[in-house]
Amino acid sequence: MATNYFPEKPRDDYFIMECEAHPLPVPDCLMDVMYFRDFSRFLQTTDACQRGTTGKIRSMESPFEPGQPLTQPEGILWAMDRSDCDVACCIPEAFYNTNMDSKPWVTNGMVQQMVEKFPDRLLACPNFTPSRRKMEFVLWEMEYFVKEKGCKCCKLYPPEETVPMNDKLMWPFWEKAQELGLVVQIHTGMAYTYRGRTEFCKPLPLEDVCNDFFDVKIHAFHMGWPWSDIMNVLAGEFPNLYLGLSWTNHTMMWKPRFFAKLLGEAINWCTTDKIIWGCDGDPVPEVIEAFKKFQFPEDLQEDYGFKPLTEEEKAKIFGLNLARILGIEPTKREKVFKEFNKDA
Repeated sequence: MATNYFPEKPRDDYFIMECEAHPLPVPDCLMDVMYFRDFSRFLQTTDACQRGTTGKIRSMESPFEPGQPLTQPEGILWAMDRSDCDVACCIPEAFYNTNMDSKPWVTNGMVQQMVEKFPDRLLACPNFTPSRRKMEFVLWEMEYFVKEKGCKCCKLYPPEETVPMNDKLMWPFWEKAQELGLVVQIHTGMAYTYRGRTEFCKPLPLEDVCNDFFDVKIHAFHMGWPWSDIMNVLAGEFPNLYLGLSWTNHTMMWKPRFFAKLLGEAINWCTTDKIIWGCDGDPVPEVIEAFKKFQFPEDLQEDYGFKPLTEEEKAKIFGLNLARILGIEPTKREKVFKEFNKDA
């Protein structure tokens, strides 16, 4: 007998946040670096990430959906509105490993300009690449974004750092994040890309960081997979460490039992108060609608001790948890594109 993972009638009023939006300014913004050998190698090495998570390969040739604006931040707002997503953290993609360090794909300043057009819907999440630059410049930029721009979070991307997250070279970065109250959102698990450093993305080094910086709120993207068991225990141990479903939740669409075990084990170790939603890139309406209806089947509840997910717990995961640690108001936002406004 087939197991039904989506039995519930979906609730429509969840406050939803995207923790990891990656806006690209225009469709041809990468044309100036596509001639690099490493660019094609980068695309080839992301195939496993795409195939294993979504069951298909996502082409870089046409990243925009039909009808989606080709400018930013309008493109990300369009994706948010059609997905009923209220607020998104906009993170610049650097991906120096695609072009032999010639340029970042998107800069912190570009993201800040996008955010200032729609401050009620978008939050800047700059990536300071702390080990790749002089630390004094990194610390100055961190202060600038917090004190001058009201920034609440930043991204750490270990695949492109030159040292692990728990290297003492990184300690001034963590100290400054703690001093400024920045939420640090960090890629964990596999690097997935050519020249990426998976060794720097493994969860266990977070133990050193959390021990020394007990008050820095850290949001670990991608559940630390395939080391999710370690990540779950760490998040259950340290009150400042949160788990992000970003990207791994796409598995819900074609291998829901895999997703159910991933989510259920995380909840068993650290509770739904510590788990945060995200699609990674644009919000995806099909994935969001699936989670609204998702439920652990009875056999997993019996065999693994998973409890049925309540609407209140889904609300925490969808947006209330991230809103709480960022200190923003978790209220439904007015849509920019009226064709997606059900009340219009």
